Amino acid sequence: MKAFAREAGRDPATLTATNQLAVYVGRSREETTADMRQWLSTEWDTAAWSESTIDHAIHGSVAQCIEQLRAHVKTGVHRIILIPYRYRPEQVERIAKEVLPKL
Repeated sequence: MKAFAREAGRDPATLTATNQLAVYVGRSREETTADMRQWLSTEWDTAAWSESTIDHAIHGSVAQCIEQLRAHVKTGVHRIILIPYRYRPEQVERIAKEVLPKL
């Protein structure tokens, strides 16, 4: 992105990197994979050119979700927008109480 910005005559330092990520906190990555795949494939409108896949979604146990989110932070992203699994209130609560405080 920085190279594209420079090529377009923009200062890369003025750009803000934002990731929007689907999040499903369960007992394990194995347990959440099928449900996450179903949700993303039926309720999300992903552009054909997008690299967004189940592999990019954040899901699994609390520890696994934290590990995956830390990997995104390490890329230099400035802002992460979390979309809780199926917008379920219990997912919002788990993310707020168990995941975010540990980041």
